[in-house]
Amino acid sequence: MPPRLTQPSAPHYDQYWRLNAHQTTSKHTLLADLQARGLLFSGDVRKSELVEVQQRLDRGLLHYDDERVTDAELLRFIQDRGLTQPVISTRKAMISVLMGADEVQQSDRFEDLPPELRERIHQFHISSLPQRLFCPTQPPVTRVCKLFRKEALPVFHKLVTFELRFYLITDRYRLGDDISKAQLRPCFQTSQFLETLRTSDETEARLENVVVYVMEGSMRDMLLSTGNVLVECEYRNVKSTIGYKRQAIPRRRRMDLKSNHLHELENFNQSSFVKETTFSLHDIYKLRKMWEAVFLSTYQKFGDWR
Repeated sequence: MPPRLTQPSAPHYDQYWRLNAHQTTSKHTLLADLQARGLLFSGDVRKSELVEVQQRLDRGLLHYDDERVTDAELLRFIQDRGLTQPVISTRKAMISVLMGADEVQQSDRFEDLPPELRERIHQFHISSLPQRLFCPTQPPVTRVCKLFRKEALPVFHKLVTFELRFYLITDRYRLGDDISKAQLRPCFQTSQFLETLRTSDETEARLENVVVYVMEGSMRDMLLSTGNVLVECEYRNVKSTIGYKRQAIPRRRRMDLKSNHLHELENFNQSSFVKETTFSLHDIYKLRKMWEAVFLSTYQKFGDWR
């Protein structure tokens, strides 16, 4: 039997951009990770304290209680940030001032930065997200305002590889049934994601890299995005002498679809030379139709691939 994919293999939906709460991370793992960074803790340190330190590091903040940070440095941090110096500049008091300021800091003038610098910041932020995602919502930075959306969304679409899943629904077939007129249908999550690529303005959303899954499963499997993985193939655009064409990088292919796939891919390339190095929504629908043709021309009876 083909491998069964019971859960999306990449972070998905609206969770991928959120900070890790470390609820399922053991105290031992947290302590080992922090010690690997050179941080020291007492033997009776609580897990909640380790989580607080790890979450600060996840946010790119300093752990001020690090023994390598001197009192003089703490005082300089306060002065450089224009914060009110505590009446008695004990180490504990200075750390309290700095941590309090960290929690209320804002970037009120981000839009005043040069566009080139804002783009680099968007790239830095989105590069910190998982490199491969399954049908994600758009990251929060793209929902702040029209300007940030226009700047950050193309960066998101460029830097992330997006998983798409298309299903052969098994509920209506028995072993040996003719499937020559069957269709590969996008799962609910894939449909929702593709809808986010539709734009009301003249700027067309385009993806840099996509991974196509051909799945076998029931209607329930399609709704939950589970089922048997029959094909996994990554697509990229590569430059040729007369334009850009689609390059296929098979990751998992249990059945022998090689010759049919190469034939259909060649037809796809001949009809789809483009000036862009990215995939439009129209291109993605053509990829689905291509795999539909490849699969059904190779296997005309239900279950022949098993």
